[in-house]
Amino acid sequence: MKTYIYIIATFLILVLISSCEKNADIDIPDNEPQLVVAAFISPQDDTISLKVSMSHPIYYSSGSVQLNYDEVTAVVSSGGINHNLTFDNQRLTFFSDKVQFNTGDNLKLDVSYRGEKVTSECTIITEPVYDFEYLGSETKTYKDGYSEGIHKFKITCNNGNDINYYRLNSNFYMHNYWYSNYYESDLYEFAKGETRTIEIRGDHDLQADSMRVYIINCDEHYYLYHKNLGNSYEKGPFTEPIIMYNNVEGGLGIFSSYNMQLEKYEINK
Repeated sequence: MKTYIYIIATFLILVLISSCEKNADIDIPDNEPQLVVAAFISPQDDTISLKVSMSHPIYYSSGSVQLNYDEVTAVVSSGGINHNLTFDNQRLTFFSDKVQFNTGDNLKLDVSYRGEKVTSECTIITEPVYDFEYLGSETKTYKDGYSEGIHKFKITCNNGNDINYYRLNSNFYMHNYWYSNYYESDLYEFAKGETRTIEIRGDHDLQADSMRVYIINCDEHYYLYHKNLGNSYEKGPFTEPIIMYNNVEGGLGIFSSYNMQLEKYEINK
């Protein structure tokens, strides 16, 4: 009797397992490569920098997708003034220097290549308005022996919008000379008047005696793009693909703005 019950149970388990299998016939549409653009505009910069490339669709079989940069036309306009961007062969970037944008300026991007055209728009975001306090630092050591320095800041967002997007970036210095890598915090959504504690993580063995912290207020385009970008790195290869945020018409990419203020701090050893 026990043997009979065991045989029946085994059969049911095999049926259940086999019923979970399903062949999926998914048609992936054929797509042609599209123009991809990326630019982040700040009123603190006197240079526009724009990356232009081509997408590489799945199963695209026409070899590597490359641009002939001599055939690309890129223009950023504001207030009726056009800034024609020039290609930099060293950095593979289109740029225009000696420009100045102000808070509230509406910018339009136009990029053309072999009959294809992409456009996008953004508005220069307001500068961050905040109360800011450096709470100090600590070193955290993990089980695998890896250690990192954690600098903590308390910040209150006083911008007038109901929703604001902040992040902190930092450089460390020794005797007024740049010392360490460039570190940045996560991106945070702030309500008007909200206070948060934000951490910047970096090397644990810094010998720096001062740091410069950039408080960044960014627009929603910047925020959504970088949140998607962070998620694509953090979740690993065995996850469903993430659809990247895109605010470009006629192609792919991001065209956004940020505004920042600088705070300097001495690090007490």
